Amino acid sequence: MYRTLDLLVSSGLVAERDFGEGFRRYEPVAPGQAHEHCICSACGRVMELSNDRLERVIALVAEEVEFRPHHHHLEVFGLCRDCQQSNPLARTTVT
Repeated sequence: MYRTLDLLVSSGLVAERDFGEGFRRYEPVAPGQAHEHCICSACGRVMELSNDRLERVIALVAEEVEFRPHHHHLEVFGLCRDCQQSNPLARTTVT
C-alpha cells in the first residue's frame, strides 16, 4: 500500500502531510484548488482553510521580491473552537 501512496504522491495526485502527530496524512490534490490547514495543538483536529485574500497576499508578496511561486503550503497551529470553550483560561498569542 505504501508504494502505491508514494507513487500517487510522486505523480502529484495526492499530497502527503505531516502535522507533527507521529504519522502522515494523505489527501487528494485538486488542480487549482489551494487550501491551507489549521491544526489544533490540543486535540489534533485539522481544518482545511481556503481563502482568496490569502492567495492574493501570497501573490503580491512574491511579486515584490520578483519571485514566481508554483505552490505553497501554510499550517496554522492554535486551538479550535471546542478546545477554547472547554478551557477558558487557554490563551494564544500570535508571534
